[in-house]
Amino acid sequence: MADPSRSTSSGAAKKPSPRNPRCAACKFLRRACSPEECRLAPHFPASQPERLQSVERVFGMRKVLELAHKAGPEYLDDILSSIVYEAEAWGRDPVWGPTGVVGALELEIGTARADLAVLQGQDQDQPPAVATLPEPELPRPPADDGAG
Repeated sequence: MADPSRSTSSGAAKKPSPRNPRCAACKFLRRACSPEECRLAPHFPASQPERLQSVERVFGMRKVLELAHKAGPEYLDDILSSIVYEAEAWGRDPVWGPTGVVGALELEIGTARADLAVLQGQDQDQPPAVATLPEPELPRPPADDGAG
């Protein structure tokens, strides 16, 4: 099984220097890390160990690494960003998690739509606040005069 935290195929990572500490994920997994080569480092930097703690608490590192390996390198950034966002949402709201965020945004959209409808209905003499495009005229086929 390939290691999703490594971007090189050699599998050998450089030892961290005092200026480049291991990322939080590699520190948690107790392995060598080179921030330039580690694909987990951008999502779990050494300066933000709480990100890794929230992800580990919600999903577990084994599951995160399994998802990262199954998805492939082209989707790794999207998957890890989503996992971090969801874990942080669960940390902020343990009851609703990301569903609470979606619900709050839907409520905000509904309020904005209602406000827009009120604004559009206030003065019928003025054009609506949202521009509407005229229907495009489709070209008509030439009339067949039956001379065929």
